[in-house]
Amino acid sequence: MLHVAPSSFEVIQLQTDPGGPMYAALRAEFPRLEALVTLLQERRREPEAAYGQRYQLEIIEHGTFAIPSLTTDTTSHAVASLLLTDKCVFYAFDNDPDLILGACLLAEGFPLAAIVIPSKRVMVNLDDPVWGMGVAHLRALHDLSVQYPIDRAPRPDPRRVTVVTGEPNFAHHIWNQLSAFDGLAATPAGAAPLDILATHEPLGPLRELFPEAAAWSVAYCPDSYLEGRNGADRMFVPLGSFRLSRRVQNRVQRFARSHLGGDAGVVVERIARTRRPMFWLSIRTRNRTAVNQIDGLIAIGRGLLAAFPRACIVLDGHSLPADFETNPSYDRPRTLEIVQADRAVAAEVIERLQEQGVVGTGQDVVPLIGCSILDSIGVASLADAYFCHHGTVQHKIGWLTDVPGIVHCNRRTLALHPARWVGAKVENGVEPRYLDEAFVEDEPPATELSQVDSSLRIERYMFTDVERMADAFVAFARSVVGVPPDQRLNGERTAMRPADSAEVSMASDFEHADRLALQRELLSIRNELFQARKTKDAITEELVGLAGRLELAKHAANTAAEDAAGVRDELARAAAQHDELRREIAALGAQLAEQSAELARRNAVARRLNDELVRRDVELLDLRAELHASQRESSVLRGELDGRAVTVEQLLTVLGQLQAARVQPAAPPPPRPGLVRRVGRRVRRLLRSTRALLVARTGAR
Repeated sequence: MLHVAPSSFEVIQLQTDPGGPMYAALRAEFPRLEALVTLLQERRREPEAAYGQRYQLEIIEHGTFAIPSLTTDTTSHAVASLLLTDKCVFYAFDNDPDLILGACLLAEGFPLAAIVIPSKRVMVNLDDPVWGMGVAHLRALHDLSVQYPIDRAPRPDPRRVTVVTGEPNFAHHIWNQLSAFDGLAATPAGAAPLDILATHEPLGPLRELFPEAAAWSVAYCPDSYLEGRNGADRMFVPLGSFRLSRRVQNRVQRFARSHLGGDAGVVVERIARTRRPMFWLSIRTRNRTAVNQIDGLIAIGRGLLAAFPRACIVLDGHSLPADFETNPSYDRPRTLEIVQADRAVAAEVIERLQEQGVVGTGQDVVPLIGCSILDSIGVASLADAYFCHHGTVQHKIGWLTDVPGIVHCNRRTLALHPARWVGAKVENGVEPRYLDEAFVEDEPPATELSQVDSSLRIERYMFTDVERMADAFVAFARSVVGVPPDQRLNGERTAMRPADSAEVSMASDFEHADRLALQRELLSIRNELFQARKTKDAITEELVGLAGRLELAKHAANTAAEDAAGVRDELARAAAQHDELRREIAALGAQLAEQSAELARRNAVARRLNDELVRRDVELLDLRAELHASQRESSVLRGELDGRAVTVEQLLTVLGQLQAARVQPAAPPPPRPGLVRRVGRRVRRLLRSTRALLVARTGAR
């Protein structure tokens, strides 16, 4: 897929250098490049893209997606994908071997935002230079394409589509992922089987958040293992969104209320029973926080407790993901360290308020730190107003409820006028009010910020006048407590301003609050009606929740019944298999008995044969002993025979001499016929005895 070193690539940042010479030369060589860039930019701006990019839904429904070819007048289809650790995905195409598209950037819903042309060693990044694709992604693409070569050949069966999701930050999870799943669940494709790889589920299991999607199969996979899931038969899609839908907002609220923990449940029950005003104040200790936030929180708390005799103040800090105890992917030591730091701030605020004697009977200051994010969300919906840090701590109440509030941050963030951006991330969202920059002064960072930290604007700041800021927030709280949502003034256009010689004094704020109080008295009937309607809505919502839980219980009961029936069938089959096994075991036992008897018979025969072999071995030993004795006797006999042979030879010599002497005519000796006869007889006897001895010995052997 990428066969050259990533370090030799040039990255064109289209957002910061759209008219650069390199991009101009690339457009001249590829005339269709500009049309492809325009198409990708238009598709990510489509209204429907806020709840799921078009290419993502096409992959889920059809296993691929199409784009105009970069080099011809034909259409190219995605035929392969490579998944990266950060859930970015590269796609290769059938008719464009020299084209790779990259999907990246969680905050934008993973649009197609990078064009890679390997032959020209160039990548065009359509997104933010800091958060979009860069050389690190090219390096990962190079390594993965070596390990998992791209196969563009036609396949007889479609590739297996797998959706990848999960994010440790709950705000990104609900904003950039759950809204897309909600949109998918409402389509026919959402009812079909779907493989999902989830690295994190901070707001609860997907299967429980979307019980209607019973065909979805969700498997856990750590981020570091994602690249190992690549394969020629896989087509990955990072399903994403960039707007929080009202349906998901309501879905998560209902789920959170049905999963309230101990402390959160007590707070909810107490507030719901007494219908007392509740104020939500955030604590943040990591970065992008006020260095004197303790003083600011004490001043605001003191003012609220003085203005509202039955006030309940919730000090909200770092919350734990719903899967924190079961998911090993979280940085547990760092998370618990943040929780302890936030709890220390809350403890000091509560202690100093109590020392000042401002917490009266019927008033509460409650810390809600280190609990489940679902607990925080469930309690936040009961708040009347909030005072929060910019960022995630505000989103848990600002994005998931319509509660009005004030947001504070450093001046560099305030310069962006972020209220509109924050409100636009929610369908029909409420723009929060931001604290005026005159109330804050930025603190210089202790060290030079990295490019990422600078982009996040994490600098700390200081509240310049905590008492006036607290008075202004109390006036704001007076203006919203008990006022129906449709009459509340909120948004950046009504941002709080401090009192000074050039502006309206704080007295005017209180006069305005008094006028609002008079208006509330004139509209008391309407407010009572609104409260009744609110109570009715709460009861209705609770009934809906109960009905939903009842449906879930029915579904669970039906599922349990089906499971029980299945278990009974399995038990019946198991019993039948057990009986069959018993019969087989009995048959095997009979065969074993027969074989045992045959073996016993053969053992008896073997023993008899062994006894016979032993007997014959004994006989063989006896025969060997006799043979040795015969060999010794034969040796003695050979000695005797050799001696007699010598004697015979001597006799024959004598006989020959005698015969010769008888033949000589010269001097004939006196005739001795008797001597010759005697010698002859003796020789014959010797021969006969020798022959008899040999016959006897041979017969004995």
